[in-house]
Amino acid sequence: MKECREVQASLSAYIDDELSWDEREAVDSHLANCPACPEELESLRRTVELCRRLGDVEVPVQLRAAIKAKVRQLGPPRVRRLPMIMTALAAMLILGVGLSLALGPLAPSPGEGARLLGRGRARDATLTGAPAAPALSTEVAAPAPP
Repeated sequence: MKECREVQASLSAYIDDELSWDEREAVDSHLANCPACPEELESLRRTVELCRRLGDVEVPVQLRAAIKAKVRQLGPPRVRRLPMIMTALAAMLILGVGLSLALGPLAPSPGEGARLLGRGRARDATLTGAPAAPALSTEVAAPAPP
């Protein structure tokens, strides 16, 4: 009875009116046709009512101190470190994008002008050191005599 387990898992939300209209209709339909789940619902309602009647319970000072000491001993959970790591990664990404936009391409294509940054101003320079391409001729050579 997989359906019963699903309904029983949502009974607390059903009691607290936290289900959508469709979910509530599905639970109502199941409760109307299932002999076991209405008993489970009534048991949960009685438990909730008993808990509400208890009111606030004062936790003994010694127990609070023991819990706080244990939490300090365990240290911060790893889950709390994740936001710090994600923030650091985002900052590095932003810094990298900002630098690439400010500096332009670091390796210009051969034959293209390279943008060099000088003292507060940019100037264009042509890359040197690459061999020049041979000149192409459009003339057709006459055939050699035999």
